[in-house]
Amino acid sequence: VAGEAAPQRYESLFLRKDGTSYPIELSGVAIVWGGQPATLNMLTDISDRKAAEKKILYLAHHDSLTGLVNRSVLNDRIKQTIGLAQRSKDPFAVLFIDLNAFKKVNDTYGHEVGDVLLQQVTLRIKQQLRDTDTFARIGGDEFVVLLAQIKDNQGVKQMKARIEEAMTEPFQIHHHKLHCHVSQGAALYPEDGTSVQALLSKADKNMYADKCSYYVNNNSNPPA
Repeated sequence: VAGEAAPQRYESLFLRKDGTSYPIELSGVAIVWGGQPATLNMLTDISDRKAAEKKILYLAHHDSLTGLVNRSVLNDRIKQTIGLAQRSKDPFAVLFIDLNAFKKVNDTYGHEVGDVLLQQVTLRIKQQLRDTDTFARIGGDEFVVLLAQIKDNQGVKQMKARIEEAMTEPFQIHHHKLHCHVSQGAALYPEDGTSVQALLSKADKNMYADKCSYYVNNNSNPPA
């Protein structure tokens, strides 16, 4: 109307009478109305589309079962933390966690029980972490925690002990009482690696050593 160029289509927010807002898409064309320049505007409520886009974006970065971030987000967070550590010279740790005998749970009780166990394990571990930690699920029963504020092996040992303690109480799932033990392995930056892959590989290797020790102590063979 003022004679200035404007986008033909754009998004905005509309307010309801109760004060809440909702997204709209507005498109307009120039017309002549009563001999005067005007615009004809068409408004579309795009709440459903925005909700679908938000869900797609969420699923692209999170595990659908546990709600934890996925491997892609974890790698980015570790990379960012490495960049900060290179400037500050502050160490940090990566902790690899794996459930022992999880396949046996699925085989004995079914995948539905196994899924609930993964969710409950996630909640217990999350309660031991700080807001600055990044907790990710990277595989079936494999988890990784980026411990951004842990500075030495003593801090790592304390965190591992807290997680192990959190697993001592049995899990009650669908009338089944299940015990779950986790194997853990850590890597400390920079002594155990200075790249994302090096840190994850070292933590994974240490986790597997812990798993082998668990199976030896329980007179059974670790999975291949």
